[in-house]
Amino acid sequence: MSLPAQLSLEDVMRQASERVGPPRSVYEDAPPPRRSIEERFRKFHEANPQILAELMKLARRARARGVARLGIRMLWERLRWQLTVETYDPAGTPFKLNDHYHSRYVRLLCEQDPELGRLFELRELRAT
Repeated sequence: MSLPAQLSLEDVMRQASERVGPPRSVYEDAPPPRRSIEERFRKFHEANPQILAELMKLARRARARGVARLGIRMLWERLRWQLTVETYDPAGTPFKLNDHYHSRYVRLLCEQDPELGRLFELRELRAT
C-alpha cells in the first residue's frame, strides 16, 4: 500500500481556491455602512417639508394659547395621529414618522422661530 504524495502548500492553496474561489476580504461581504441619523433625517426632511410646517403650526398655536413649556414628543404624537387617522391617502400607504427625528425637528423649529425656543428644553444629541 502506497502513501499519497505529499502536497506543497502552494498545491493545497491552489486546490482550495479552485473549490471555493479566490480568497475574499471580510469587507466584501459586509453590508454597506449605515447612514447616520442626521443624514437620514436630512433626506427625510427634504422629501417631506410639510412635517416641519405642521409642527410649526402646532407649536405656534400652543404658544398663542399661553402654553409656557412644551415637549416636542407631544407635538410629534399629535402629528402622527393626524397623519395616520385624519389624513386620507387613496393609495392606502401608511405615512410613518421615525421617532429618531423629533429631536432634530425641535432644533429646526427653534432655529427658524427663535421665540419657540422658549417653549422647549433641548438636551444634547447623543447620536449623530
